[in-house]
Order: sequence, then C-alpha cells, then structure tokens
Amino acid sequence: MSVDQVKAFFQKVKEDEALGKKLADAQAAYKGDKDGAVAAVIIPVAAEAGFKFTTEDVKAAFPTGEGEASEDELEAVAGGYDCTGMGAKGFCALITW
Repeated sequence: MSVDQVKAFFQKVKEDEALGKKLADAQAAYKGDKDGAVAAVIIPVAAEAGFKFTTEDVKAAFPTGEGEASEDELEAVAGGYDCTGMGAKGFCALITW
C-alpha cells in the first residue's frame, strides 16, 4: 500500500541524516506554491531513495481535517514543530493541506 510507503519514507527521513538533509535542501530550494510542494519536493526525493507514492497517498497518510492551517499552526511549523508525529520537523508546511 502506498500510504505505507509514505510513512516508511518519513521514518527513513527521521533515521537517515543525509536523507533528511537532502529533503530539507530540496524544500529550501523550492519556490513554488504550497499546492505543488509535495509533487515537486517530497515525491522526487522519496523516489530517488526507493519509495513510490503519490500526492494523494501523502494526503491519506497525514490527514489534517478541514480548512486551512491556523496562525498558531503556521507559527508552530515555522518553529520546527513535528506535526507528523514522525520526527519530520520542518516538512510540515509541505504536507499541511
């Protein structure tokens, strides 16, 4: 199941410092809008590391409920809060729907 691939990828990011840096660097270099971030940043880095999943799989793996992120949630993300519960600090902005 691809949702399992998403979770396995973020677990690997948590454990593998080099992969985490690669994802962080890709995120920092990304200049597009939030809607395209998963497809432009997370999926290519994951694919290079041997994980295969889609944007929809990421949404299913990390459901956030309805609506936009609140100001408090955005502040927490900016401060490196681990919104995934998987140690993926700094990547929350990419997976917040």
